[in-house]
Amino acid sequence: MKREHFDAVIQYFVERDRLTTAVSRHRIFSRIGRESALRFLEWLALQKFLRRYPVDPRRNPEHICDLLKSALKNQDAKEAEAADLLGWEFGFPRSCLVSLNTLLTEDWHEVHEDFAVALGDLRDPSSIDPLYRAALMDLDYLAYDQACALAAKCCCALGAINTEEAIERLRALTQSENPVKAAAAKKQLRHQQLPPDRMA
Repeated sequence: MKREHFDAVIQYFVERDRLTTAVSRHRIFSRIGRESALRFLEWLALQKFLRRYPVDPRRNPEHICDLLKSALKNQDAKEAEAADLLGWEFGFPRSCLVSLNTLLTEDWHEVHEDFAVALGDLRDPSSIDPLYRAALMDLDYLAYDQACALAAKCCCALGAINTEEAIERLRALTQSENPVKAAAAKKQLRHQQLPPDRMA
Protein backbone atom coordinates (compact mmCIF):
# COMPACT_ATOMS: atom_id res chain seq x y z
CA MET A 1 0.00 0.00 0.00
CA LYS A 2 1.33 3.42 -0.96
CA ARG A 3 2.02 5.81 1.90
CA GLU A 4 -0.40 8.42 0.56
CA HIS A 5 -3.20 5.83 0.43
CA PHE A 6 -2.56 4.73 4.01
CA ASP A 7 -2.53 8.39 5.07
CA ALA A 8 -5.86 8.93 3.28
CA VAL A 9 -7.46 6.09 5.26
CA ILE A 10 -6.18 7.39 8.60
CA GLN A 11 -7.08 10.99 7.80
CA TYR A 12 -10.63 9.99 6.83
CA PHE A 13 -11.34 8.43 10.20
CA VAL A 14 -9.57 11.13 12.20
CA GLU A 15 -11.33 13.95 10.37
CA ARG A 16 -14.74 12.31 10.48
CA ASP A 17 -14.46 11.65 14.20
CA ARG A 18 -13.24 15.19 14.87
CA LEU A 19 -16.13 16.77 12.97
CA THR A 20 -18.80 14.53 14.41
CA THR A 21 -17.49 15.02 17.95
CA ALA A 22 -17.57 18.78 17.50
CA VAL A 23 -21.17 18.71 16.25
CA SER A 24 -22.27 16.32 19.00
CA ARG A 25 -20.99 18.70 21.67
CA HIS A 26 -22.37 21.91 20.15
CA ARG A 27 -25.54 23.11 21.85
CA ILE A 28 -26.73 25.18 18.91
CA PHE A 29 -28.24 22.11 17.22
CA SER A 30 -31.55 20.51 18.07
CA ARG A 31 -31.49 16.71 18.15
CA ILE A 32 -32.87 16.46 14.59
CA GLY A 33 -30.59 19.23 13.37
CA ARG A 34 -27.61 17.54 14.97
CA GLU A 35 -28.37 14.23 13.27
CA SER A 36 -28.72 15.96 9.89
CA ALA A 37 -25.46 17.85 10.40
CA LEU A 38 -23.68 14.63 11.39
CA ARG A 39 -24.89 12.80 8.28
CA PHE A 40 -23.81 15.70 6.08
CA LEU A 41 -20.35 15.94 7.65
CA GLU A 42 -19.85 12.18 7.39
CA TRP A 43 -20.81 12.40 3.71
CA LEU A 44 -18.35 15.25 3.16
CA ALA A 45 -15.55 13.33 4.86
CA LEU A 46 -16.32 10.27 2.72
CA GLN A 47 -16.27 12.29 -0.52
CA LYS A 48 -12.92 13.80 0.41
CA PHE A 49 -11.57 10.32 1.18
CA LEU A 50 -12.79 8.89 -2.13
CA ARG A 51 -11.04 11.68 -4.03
CA ARG A 52 -7.73 10.69 -2.42
CA TYR A 53 -8.14 6.92 -2.39
CA PRO A 54 -7.92 4.82 -5.59
CA VAL A 55 -10.83 2.45 -4.84
CA ASP A 56 -14.39 2.92 -3.61
CA PRO A 57 -14.78 0.09 -1.06
CA ARG A 58 -18.56 0.36 -1.26
CA ARG A 59 -18.48 -0.69 -4.91
CA ASN A 60 -15.51 -3.02 -4.66
CA PRO A 61 -15.61 -4.73 -1.25
CA GLU A 62 -13.08 -7.31 -2.48
CA HIS A 63 -10.51 -4.53 -2.22
CA ILE A 64 -10.55 -5.06 1.55
CA CYS A 65 -9.74 -8.75 1.07
CA ASP A 66 -6.95 -7.81 -1.32
CA LEU A 67 -5.46 -5.54 1.35
CA LEU A 68 -5.61 -8.34 3.91
CA LYS A 69 -3.87 -10.73 1.51
CA SER A 70 -1.21 -8.16 0.71
CA ALA A 71 -0.67 -7.44 4.42
CA LEU A 72 -0.15 -11.17 5.00
CA LYS A 73 2.22 -11.57 2.09
CA ASN A 74 4.36 -8.59 3.08
CA GLN A 75 3.81 -8.75 6.85
CA ASP A 76 2.79 -5.11 6.62
CA ALA A 77 1.24 -3.91 9.88
CA LYS A 78 0.07 -0.61 8.38
CA GLU A 79 -1.71 -2.40 5.57
CA ALA A 80 -3.39 -4.69 8.10
CA GLU A 81 -4.52 -1.62 10.04
CA ALA A 82 -5.87 0.05 6.90
CA ALA A 83 -7.77 -3.10 5.92
CA ASP A 84 -9.16 -3.31 9.44
CA LEU A 85 -10.42 0.28 9.38
CA LEU A 86 -11.98 -0.09 5.94
CA GLY A 87 -13.52 -3.41 6.90
CA TRP A 88 -15.24 -1.90 9.92
CA GLU A 89 -16.47 1.06 7.91
CA PHE A 90 -17.65 -0.75 4.80
CA GLY A 91 -17.91 -4.38 5.91
CA PHE A 92 -15.74 -7.49 5.65
CA PRO A 93 -16.96 -9.77 2.82
CA ARG A 94 -17.09 -13.48 3.63
CA SER A 95 -14.35 -13.96 1.06
CA CYS A 96 -12.01 -12.35 3.62
CA LEU A 97 -12.43 -15.31 6.00
CA VAL A 98 -9.22 -17.17 5.14
CA SER A 99 -7.10 -14.04 5.50
CA LEU A 100 -8.82 -12.99 8.72
CA ASN A 101 -8.36 -16.46 10.21
CA THR A 102 -4.66 -16.40 9.37
CA LEU A 103 -4.06 -12.83 10.50
CA LEU A 104 -5.68 -13.48 13.85
CA THR A 105 -2.73 -15.58 15.02
CA GLU A 106 0.07 -13.57 13.40
CA ASP A 107 2.17 -11.56 15.83
CA TRP A 108 3.50 -8.71 13.65
CA HIS A 109 0.39 -6.48 13.67
CA GLU A 110 -1.75 -4.89 16.39
CA VAL A 111 -5.37 -5.31 15.29
CA HIS A 112 -6.10 -8.78 16.69
CA GLU A 113 -9.08 -7.67 18.76
CA ASP A 114 -10.87 -6.16 15.77
CA PHE A 115 -10.25 -9.26 13.68
CA ALA A 116 -11.64 -11.45 16.46
CA VAL A 117 -14.83 -9.39 16.56
CA ALA A 118 -15.11 -9.51 12.76
CA LEU A 119 -14.84 -13.31 12.83
CA GLY A 120 -17.53 -13.41 15.49
CA ASP A 121 -19.77 -11.41 13.17
CA LEU A 122 -19.07 -13.76 10.25
CA ARG A 123 -19.77 -16.82 12.45
CA ASP A 124 -17.97 -19.38 10.32
CA PRO A 125 -16.84 -22.72 11.81
CA SER A 126 -13.49 -22.36 10.02
CA SER A 127 -12.63 -19.64 12.55
CA ILE A 128 -12.95 -21.86 15.63
CA ASP A 129 -9.34 -23.03 15.77
CA PRO A 130 -7.81 -19.58 15.05
CA LEU A 131 -10.03 -18.01 17.71
CA TYR A 132 -9.06 -20.66 20.26
CA ARG A 133 -5.35 -20.24 19.53
CA ALA A 134 -5.59 -16.44 19.60
CA ALA A 135 -7.32 -16.57 22.99
CA LEU A 136 -4.26 -18.37 24.36
CA MET A 137 -1.74 -15.92 22.87
CA ASP A 138 0.18 -13.47 25.04
CA LEU A 139 1.18 -10.65 22.70
CA ASP A 140 3.84 -8.17 23.75
CA TYR A 141 1.82 -5.10 22.74
CA LEU A 142 -1.08 -6.30 24.95
CA ALA A 143 1.09 -7.00 27.99
CA TYR A 144 -0.52 -4.04 29.79
CA ASP A 145 -4.03 -5.47 29.37
CA GLN A 146 -4.97 -7.08 32.67
CA ALA A 147 -8.50 -7.66 31.37
CA CYS A 148 -7.28 -9.91 28.52
CA ALA A 149 -9.61 -8.20 26.04
CA LEU A 150 -8.38 -10.28 23.10
CA ALA A 151 -9.22 -13.53 24.86
CA ALA A 152 -12.61 -12.15 25.91
CA LYS A 153 -13.43 -11.17 22.33
CA CYS A 154 -12.29 -14.56 21.05
CA CYS A 155 -14.61 -16.20 23.59
CA CYS A 156 -17.49 -14.01 22.45
CA ALA A 157 -16.79 -14.97 18.83
CA LEU A 158 -16.73 -18.67 19.72
CA GLY A 159 -20.04 -18.19 21.50
CA ALA A 160 -21.45 -16.51 18.40
CA ILE A 161 -20.38 -19.43 16.20
CA ASN A 162 -22.04 -21.71 18.76
CA THR A 163 -21.35 -25.12 17.24
CA GLU A 164 -20.49 -28.16 19.34
CA GLU A 165 -16.81 -27.70 18.48
CA ALA A 166 -16.91 -24.02 19.44
CA ILE A 167 -18.51 -24.85 22.79
CA GLU A 168 -15.85 -27.50 23.44
CA ARG A 169 -13.11 -24.94 22.77
CA LEU A 170 -14.77 -22.61 25.27
CA ARG A 171 -14.79 -25.42 27.83
CA ALA A 172 -11.10 -26.00 27.16
CA LEU A 173 -10.43 -22.30 27.75
CA THR A 174 -12.06 -22.52 31.18
CA GLN A 175 -9.01 -24.58 32.16
CA SER A 176 -6.58 -21.81 31.21
CA GLU A 177 -3.85 -21.05 33.73
CA ASN A 178 -4.76 -17.39 33.33
CA PRO A 179 -7.78 -16.86 35.62
CA VAL A 180 -9.03 -13.87 33.60
CA LYS A 181 -9.10 -15.89 30.37
CA ALA A 182 -10.77 -18.79 32.16
CA ALA A 183 -13.38 -16.43 33.58
CA ALA A 184 -14.11 -15.00 30.10
CA ALA A 185 -14.76 -18.51 28.77
CA LYS A 186 -17.00 -19.36 31.73
CA LYS A 187 -18.94 -16.13 31.24
CA GLN A 188 -19.57 -17.00 27.61
CA LEU A 189 -20.71 -20.51 28.54
CA ARG A 190 -23.14 -19.03 31.06
CA HIS A 191 -24.40 -16.78 28.30
CA GLN A 192 -24.98 -19.93 26.22
CA GLN A 193 -26.58 -21.51 29.33
CA LEU A 194 -24.04 -24.35 29.14
CA PRO A 195 -21.98 -24.98 32.28
CA PRO A 196 -18.30 -25.95 31.77
CA ASP A 197 -18.78 -29.52 33.00
CA ARG A 198 -21.81 -30.47 30.90
CA MET A 199 -21.56 -31.85 27.41
CA ALA A 200 -23.68 -30.21 24.72
